[in-house]
This record gives sequence, structure tokens and C-alpha cells, in this order.
Amino acid sequence: MQKKLFLSVKIFVFNLLILQFHSALAIPTTSLEDWAFNIDGVVSENFFGDPLPTTGSLVDGLGTLSLSLTGGGARNVIGFFDFEIFEDFNTFFNESGAATGTLAVGQSWEIDEPGFVFGDIYDNTLLGSLDNSNGVTAGFEDDVAFALGWDFVLLDDDVATIDYIFTDILPTADFFLTQTDPDLGESIYFYSVLDVVSTGDPVDVPEPPVLLLMFLKNKLLFRSRADSFLEV
Repeated sequence: MQKKLFLSVKIFVFNLLILQFHSALAIPTTSLEDWAFNIDGVVSENFFGDPLPTTGSLVDGLGTLSLSLTGGGARNVIGFFDFEIFEDFNTFFNESGAATGTLAVGQSWEIDEPGFVFGDIYDNTLLGSLDNSNGVTAGFEDDVAFALGWDFVLLDDDVATIDYIFTDILPTADFFLTQTDPDLGESIYFYSVLDVVSTGDPVDVPEPPVLLLMFLKNKLLFRSRADSFLEV
């Protein structure tokens, strides 16, 4: 019992020293190791050196990435991300994932090992279909990757904007994913927002003077027809 307690104290002290060392050197705790996007079957992969198809940027692995889509029809978009928390100090395979909340209409998700050992999340991203499951739950820690997808339909004059948000602050979103390093108690949160706006031209409504002229014209025409009928 004393041996176990002593070992726990040593681990706690070691982790505390790591945190202090990290703070002193300003080393980011979170880093994006890999990513991939599947946009209507067109795949962009970090592995092959493709540019991110998004705007925005991440600082120390946190921030917002956005992309916009136009053109009518059914659309399918998946973003895959493999983050590491404090990889240089306590490895990358000691983490777990969790899903919280209620999915929006057309939304899908997956948490899994990236595919080096047993996960199929990367393959599912390339195929354009996530399985709404968590393969790296608490108690079965490993390397964690997560993905969020959207299936929706655009009209010809619609513009869709999809935001991918990564934060270390617990979000209030209806649905989000969590990646946790239980040894350090550090977590990052991932959620996505879809916004569709129509850019169609509004229906022209005649101004009041035009409406008045149209009314007077119709009234005079009706009266003229009525007079002609009485004269017959």
C-alpha cells in the first residue's frame, strides 16, 4: 500500500514538474499532427502535402478553421483531425475521447485511433461516411483522432459556411467532441457549425407612386369600358 502511494506521489510530482517546465519554456500543450478533408468526394490530405482548403488558423492547436461552399445540390463534407496533447513529455497514446450532446440534422462524427493500429476513422473520412462511434473511450486510452461531417442540400443561390472550432474551454455547443490526456487532466474540445445563407435577389416591390399609377390606370380603363357598354 505504501509502495503504491509513494509511486502515485512520484507520478504527481513528475507531472507537476512537467507543467512547470512547459510554462517556463512556453511550449504549446496541443499540436495538430495530421488532418484531412473530404469535400463532395474531393480529398485534401496533409500526408500528401495538400494545402488546407480552409481559411483561418490555429495557434498552439486552438482556433477556428472555416470553409465556404456554393452551388446547388447535395453536399457532403468531413473534416478529420489528429491532435496530440503534450506528446513530447508523456507520449501520444495515453489519451481518450468522448462525445457530448445531440447531433444537428445531417451531422455525423467519429472518434478513433487514426488508423496506424486498429482505427478506421481515416478510411471512413476518405469514403465520406463516419460511423458515429468512439473507439478510444476512457479506460482504453490510445492515440486519438476525431472527425465531424455534414450532409446537406444547397439551392443554386445558397452559400454554406462551415466552421471547425478547437478550444480548451468547455463549449456550450449542442454537440461536441473531447480529447483528454488523463495523466495531466488536459482536454481539447472540437465542434462544428453549419450556416447556410441565400444570396438570391429579393422580389422587386413597386414603390407607392407606381402602385398608385397602376390603380388609376386600371380604374380609368374600367370606367371607359363601362361607358362604352352603356352607350350601346
